[in-house]
Amino acid sequence: MKKLLCLALLIFTVFSVGVAAEAAVISTEEPTAGAAVYVAGNPALYPLEFYNEKTKSYEGILPKLYEEISRQSGLEFAYVAADREDRQQELGENCQVELVSAYEQGTVAVAKELELFSYEKDGETVTVCIGFTKIAAPQLVAEVEAAVQAADKHTWLAAAMKLEGRPQVPDAALWLAAAVGVLLVAVVVLTVRLVKHRRRGNEQQAQKLNDPLTGIGNIAYFEDCYAHHLPADMRSLYYVAYVALDIKKIETYFGQAESEELQRYAASTLVSAMGDTDFAARIDNGVFAACFLCPDTERALAKAAELVRTLNEYKDGHAGENDAAFRCGVFPLDKQQLPAETVLYNARQGYLYAENEGQNVCLCDKQMLGRVAMKSRLQKKISAAIEQEEFQLYLQFIFDTDNRTLCGAEVLSRWHSPEEGVLSPANYIEDMKVAGMIDKLDLYVFEKTCALLQAWRGTAYEGLYLSCNFTRTTLSKADFAEQFEAVLSRYAFDREKLLVELTEDSLVSDSAVAYKNILAIKKLGCRIALDDFGSGYTSFSDLCDYPIDVIKIDRHIVIKASDSRGYAVLTGIIRMAHALDIRVLCEGVETESENHKVTEAECDFIQGFLYSRVLPVENALEFYKTKQ
Repeated sequence: MKKLLCLALLIFTVFSVGVAAEAAVISTEEPTAGAAVYVAGNPALYPLEFYNEKTKSYEGILPKLYEEISRQSGLEFAYVAADREDRQQELGENCQVELVSAYEQGTVAVAKELELFSYEKDGETVTVCIGFTKIAAPQLVAEVEAAVQAADKHTWLAAAMKLEGRPQVPDAALWLAAAVGVLLVAVVVLTVRLVKHRRRGNEQQAQKLNDPLTGIGNIAYFEDCYAHHLPADMRSLYYVAYVALDIKKIETYFGQAESEELQRYAASTLVSAMGDTDFAARIDNGVFAACFLCPDTERALAKAAELVRTLNEYKDGHAGENDAAFRCGVFPLDKQQLPAETVLYNARQGYLYAENEGQNVCLCDKQMLGRVAMKSRLQKKISAAIEQEEFQLYLQFIFDTDNRTLCGAEVLSRWHSPEEGVLSPANYIEDMKVAGMIDKLDLYVFEKTCALLQAWRGTAYEGLYLSCNFTRTTLSKADFAEQFEAVLSRYAFDREKLLVELTEDSLVSDSAVAYKNILAIKKLGCRIALDDFGSGYTSFSDLCDYPIDVIKIDRHIVIKASDSRGYAVLTGIIRMAHALDIRVLCEGVETESENHKVTEAECDFIQGFLYSRVLPVENALEFYKTKQ
């Protein structure tokens, strides 16, 4: 027996020396071992893992497993606080290590657990685990999981049997002989099986990073490449592009098969445009992301523009017919160490701006991010602001050229924010559209307008009419007419005193719904005004199709009336409108020269700073009194 133990000791020593020469598993008192994976070991879980006083290091099945992982992957492991004291709970829960090795389930709090085996202890079942803290890299988790899965089940069975029947203080010969037997079997089996299962693991990992529809990478692939394959010294030369289109429109108009074919084309085009150091992925339905190297922002935008142009050549017809064009937001990485989620969010802000402005490509710079941050703050406050009536009515009076009097006013809103001060519509209208709350503001202002008209009955202001704006979003809602009538029915006033202003684009957004809702407004006795006429949306045939009472000529046409051609356009529009029994209001009149031109052209109403500033209701009424 003594000879057998000596032989085992010799084999174990030779084996250990041979491994130590190339092993990348060390012990350290504190986590200072460079880029190593820090491990909190169990000093007394022989033969799985234990601390050897003579070698001043951790030994057992798991250290050998980590050595094999190190040889296969290049990862280095360092046991922290390597002595006989068990500090696993402290090191793991304080995230001083990435990996908590060989502990009994329930004794350490970790982000993820990997169960090794269970055994009986004092009549109860105990499960032994390896734990990963929240700072553990995905590569580490994958490597350890693959190695554990590849290990022969007899390895863990042998360890469980030793733990189940182990003496409290095993003598040196006993644990040495057992360790030699278990370790030699485990390492030989692992060496063979790890190679096989690592290949399988690589295939499985590749599948996890692959987008099955297009064959390119998915969001996990993009995040992995971003985290591990961007050279730190060249990060400032990289840009992230967020490329997308309204894929729901494609699916609606052309079907699912066409949508999938379009996305495969987009993926192929995107990958072809990438250089050797670039990468691209499909990160959502109809959404792609790319990270590419470019020497400066100008060329980065040019590259993105060329990419979008190529994408939109696909069976050219999708973009033109249904406004489903590819657009792109570009975000420069600079030297910022931002996570992938953040850079994709930033690039998406550029895409959203491009979509909103009808542009192909937009750069998301610091100025845009500042606006996005403000928008985020405002969106959180919008709902509460409406409930607390922070939106106040303002009026701008309208002048009647026939009677030479102030005959009415346009109702506008201002947000009296306790934090931001008084904000004009330019600071919150788009935010409300994005938040899906613009219809709530429209109906809020409408109700306040109705209440004001009711309050004016029997007063000096009873002869004034008020015009109230409705956005395209609100007018295109299927239940708009019902909501409009519900509000109107709560107030008593002459319905002709209410002029409902519609934006030009509302007529082309959903013409069938718009027509239905405009007819409903007319049947309730209200008048209809078409705002910003001449800004580019309305065709002249719309004036025949819709029951319009007033058109408001855009200021740009008023300005151009200073020359003969512009004046001819202005007079032509007014004469045509009068022939259709439609009255004309010229807005944005600010000078006596402009006033003379529009009056000479026989405009019916004038609105602009020359006659009235935009004033709070109380100030507006005081101003009105001075003009009587």
